[in-house]
Amino acid sequence: GPPGPGGGARRARRAGRGRRWGERALVGAVAALVAGLALGGFRLLSGLRGSRVVRLAAGALLAVLVANVYFNYSCAVLRSPGEAARLRPPPPPPGPAVARGSLEGFRFCAPCAAPKHPRDHHCRVCRRCVVEMDHHCPFIANCVGRHNLRHFLLFLLYACLGLAEVVAVAVAAFLQAGAPRRSLTPPSAPERGPPSAGAPVSPGLGGAGGLLLRAAATAAARGGPGAAAAALLAVLAGALGLALAALLALQLRLAAEGASAVDKRQQAPPTGGGLRRGFGA
Repeated sequence: GPPGPGGGARRARRAGRGRRWGERALVGAVAALVAGLALGGFRLLSGLRGSRVVRLAAGALLAVLVANVYFNYSCAVLRSPGEAARLRPPPPPPGPAVARGSLEGFRFCAPCAAPKHPRDHHCRVCRRCVVEMDHHCPFIANCVGRHNLRHFLLFLLYACLGLAEVVAVAVAAFLQAGAPRRSLTPPSAPERGPPSAGAPVSPGLGGAGGLLLRAAATAAARGGPGAAAAALLAVLAGALGLALAALLALQLRLAAEGASAVDKRQQAPPTGGGLRRGFGA
């Protein structure tokens, strides 16, 4: 026969636990990715030719950016976005009755069986009402709300700046490793029947994976493994930096309008506050 309501609830709990563990794995992957990109940037930076003072200054700047990335990411992950039941006190007396006008504009949250402020929204993943909820982010395994929006924005900002420096270091290392090297042997005669200029170098490779492989192959042909590693790091950090910059621009635009992603989706009017509200939490 069809499963009863108890079986459906058990399946929902199992699915929720699986999603939570999946999001925790994503948090670990983000932390490992930041560490890998930072270590790659430091390694390439130590091998650059040029002024030692410039290298030390660039290394110190990258260390500060990485530290801020980890600090704000940890705060966005671990800090509560703000639970409505804890942040908003119950209506004032008299007695158990609701004071007239105290719930003006409030809505009723069926899962929580309680009224909620117009800017508060219920998260089906966290199963709670979040104060001024913007969205649920699986990469921080948490909601983005009033109390961790500032750290989420700063994490994106410092990540974009750190990735920009890693790209600059990788490009410099690629140019140094791929510089034409003088050879004492005369150049060999060209092969007969060279391929046409329009022929594809790596047929069948498309998307980001094809771009990475083609960049590595071209760099290895120019300057060896060092140039290939620099090219891979530059392309990976650049692609990730562009994606995070687009997300940061979207979040800043919403904050400037005094709105959130949920408000935009529900076409709710903005409440104001601007960037001061986003960075002042």
